[in-house]
Amino acid sequence: ERLLLDPAQYDQDGQRAAIEYFSVSPNGRRLAVGVALGGSEDVTLRVIDVATRKLLGAPIPRTRGAGPAWRYDGEVLFYTQIAENYYDNYLLSKMRKA
Repeated sequence: ERLLLDPAQYDQDGQRAAIEYFSVSPNGRRLAVGVALGGSEDVTLRVIDVATRKLLGAPIPRTRGAGPAWRYDGEVLFYTQIAENYYDNYLLSKMRKA
């Protein structure tokens, strides 16, 4: 047993980071993990190499409820990402209907 990711390393401005979800690849080589700050639902997806504990690629923002799933060989990760302006457009549409 060993620690692969400490969410405290992502704490910012007094806001604590928390793990929202995770998914281990079928071959056990990678870990996909969603981290959010301060109890928000604004989740960032990160992929970590299990052997080295290093981040693979850039963090992927706006992945609340991403439901990460690995291809059978663990080489491809599937996930969903919220559109960049989704919340702004959603709120604008609600305000127009009010």
